Amino acid sequence: MNIQNHLHKQLEDVLGVKPSDTLICAVSGGVDSMALLAMLHKLSFKLIAAHCNFGLRGDESDADTKLVEQFCADNKIKYYAKHFDTPNEKQSKENTQLAARRLRFTWFEELRKETKSQYVVLAHHNTDSLETFFINLFRGSGVKGLKGIKAKSGTLLRPFLDVDKEQLYIYAEENNIPYREDASNFSDAYERNKIRMYLLPLLRNVFPKALQGINKSLQNIRKANAVEQHWFNMLYQQSLVSDKDGVKSINVKRLPEDVQLRQTFFYRLFEPLGFTSDQVANMAAGVKTHNLEFESLDYIAYIKATRIDVVAKTHLSPLPEIQIPSFEELQKLSTYHVKLVNATEYNILKQNTLAQLDYKKISWPISIRPIQEGDNFSPLGLKGNKSVSRFLKDEKASAIDKKRQLVWVDTSGIFWLEGHRIDNHYKVHEKTEQVLVIMLK
Repeated sequence: MNIQNHLHKQLEDVLGVKPSDTLICAVSGGVDSMALLAMLHKLSFKLIAAHCNFGLRGDESDADTKLVEQFCADNKIKYYAKHFDTPNEKQSKENTQLAARRLRFTWFEELRKETKSQYVVLAHHNTDSLETFFINLFRGSGVKGLKGIKAKSGTLLRPFLDVDKEQLYIYAEENNIPYREDASNFSDAYERNKIRMYLLPLLRNVFPKALQGINKSLQNIRKANAVEQHWFNMLYQQSLVSDKDGVKSINVKRLPEDVQLRQTFFYRLFEPLGFTSDQVANMAAGVKTHNLEFESLDYIAYIKATRIDVVAKTHLSPLPEIQIPSFEELQKLSTYHVKLVNATEYNILKQNTLAQLDYKKISWPISIRPIQEGDNFSPLGLKGNKSVSRFLKDEKASAIDKKRQLVWVDTSGIFWLEGHRIDNHYKVHEKTEQVLVIMLK
């Protein structure tokens, strides 16, 4: 196989690249990406080289950078490089490899937009796809994890997935393409390297056609994955209650009763949000009997018998308490409509989104704050006091709604559970002179 012609065919005929498109080639300095860069250049694509230096191998990393920079200068290829302080840029619960991956792809997308390029081309090859397959197989993945690496994922292209690494070595040697070997690729400290160094050679030795067979199986798994994804998309739309303001809500009653099908649905829903396979299994098994709460790096999932709420943690950032010293200051709040009217000129409306209060009963200053443990009030229309938490439970408020719930408080206590009820002691009656009306915008 002429892999340069194969690359051209893959990009234009399979992956949909147009002659007018600009491609960013991700180049590490290794044989895979250097061969890819050289081929793209020879094929006269509009080309930009992008190199990441993660600062993890000292002089070796710098030597990689110099190699790529010199090759681009010699061949008049537009070149961008980014240096990262990777150990200090890791996020919570993130290892060095995951941090480097996140930093890399975030920068690629920023660069793609900055340069108005259409795609980022990556040099992952057949061996990379097989390694990913075995890693996910040993972790107990479903068809989504076993399908291997995708040739096209948004603006990311991987045209070498049916090319063996040995072919790239041959191409580099025949065309005098410089490259550097990363010593960490030959260390068996990493599971991916162990598969490459020990498992794949063993399979080739014992079953000479094993890898060809696995590749055919991968094609079948990808087809099964496409069917499963289509099923999930339809079920997701049928069960979705709302998806706004950082919160997804799912109607559990519209999901399959079968635990395995439900677990498959949950995996498709939660895995992209960072939840583990064990968490997903527990969600599917316990959804009908318990109120459950699960947490990933960026999301919290609240699982109930009838409803699933998934909320971004940024949406749950603590709400500030707002102090309001006077009616005049209350009128300045941008998120509320506030007016003071004569009681004789006002007809009471039945709307939970507004508070209609006897102005004379309010003692200033007032405050708006999140609910607190021990909060209670006397809900309009009910007898006696009731805890706010109990009232919200009876109203079937979600766990997320409770975390975002606000109360309005004066010096005597709560006078409005925002969006629900005012307190009986502040209601408008026949002796009311002025009505304070507060409405959510």
